[in-house]
Amino acid sequence: MSTKPPTNIPQRPAKPYENDSDGTVVLERRTQKTRPPKMHQVIMLNDDYTPMEFVVIVIQEFFGKDLETATQIMLKIHLDGKGVLRCVFT
Repeated sequence: MSTKPPTNIPQRPAKPYENDSDGTVVLERRTQKTRPPKMHQVIMLNDDYTPMEFVVIVIQEFFGKDLETATQIMLKIHLDGKGVLRCVFT
């Protein structure tokens, strides 16, 4: 059996900005590049079964439109047979 201590002990690399007196470490903040969310297009089709009031409620709740705007969109869908809503889902 050998009583000599090993000679190849890996040393802990020095960390940048390390303060040895109290053991605190200062990290640099990296700015992250975020992309804007993608716009989605939702196609709404007119049918003979869905009530107009329900379509207005869906447009208000899921697309964040006020009552007047939602009603105008609903009428456009009703008269044209279809409509496209653009929105951002998060």
